[in-house]
Amino acid sequence: MKNPIVGRPIVAGYNWILTPASIFVGHYLKDFCFKFDSILLDSFSLVRTLEKERFDSNCFLFTVDFESLYTNIPVQHAINLMKELVFEYKDVISNADFINDLLEIVLENSLMEFQGEYFQQNFGFIMGTNVAPILANLYLAKLEKILKEKTKIDPKMVRPIFFRRYIDDGFGITKGSKADVEYWISAFNSLVESIKIDKFTNGSRVEYMDLTIFKGNRFYQKGLFDIKIFQKKQNLCAYIPQKKRSQKTYHKKNCGQ
Repeated sequence: MKNPIVGRPIVAGYNWILTPASIFVGHYLKDFCFKFDSILLDSFSLVRTLEKERFDSNCFLFTVDFESLYTNIPVQHAINLMKELVFEYKDVISNADFINDLLEIVLENSLMEFQGEYFQQNFGFIMGTNVAPILANLYLAKLEKILKEKTKIDPKMVRPIFFRRYIDDGFGITKGSKADVEYWISAFNSLVESIKIDKFTNGSRVEYMDLTIFKGNRFYQKGLFDIKIFQKKQNLCAYIPQKKRSQKTYHKKNCGQ
């Protein structure tokens, strides 16, 4: 008899008894996001920044992606880093101890029922719980800050001159070589055993989120990158129409067919 394949179920937390608590904690923790320049709110905020910044001609672009981020974040480590965060920025929220206690309750009670039995997710964040995106953003921001400190004592490490991240997708600009970025990535991957950057692209043109960012004519004239909308090939444009109409007609209209 073959050994059964054992997987780790991902608990969805969007309709759970602790959902109101998760929303409440997220409401307060999101204010800390503004303490970190690396955290992107959306792709448009990146466009606004790149329209103001000018870069030397010898720099190049890169993107990174973190492997299965939510389910690979150690819960207790995340809680500890959030305690450090609220202590570091005491002026952000007045009820920090209560928020941390509530966060711990939310993250440590990830229960699910399946075929009459109850299971608990014992590693990683609960998928779908409201606080997860905010907490993941802050967790990586704290790791980035730790990595920044390591740069000061590691002469081999070349920090990107520009780095922004939308949860698990990162975009950077560096004056170093490809090998320098790979060394920076390996240093990031060494911070926490379960947190890994598993995808990396680089060059004078990259696709990031819904944008294509590249060195166009104005880059060599003004140091500004050109930006245009990017759409993945597998995008089916399967949007829910605002008004009732045939899906075929809606698909053609919104995808330019």
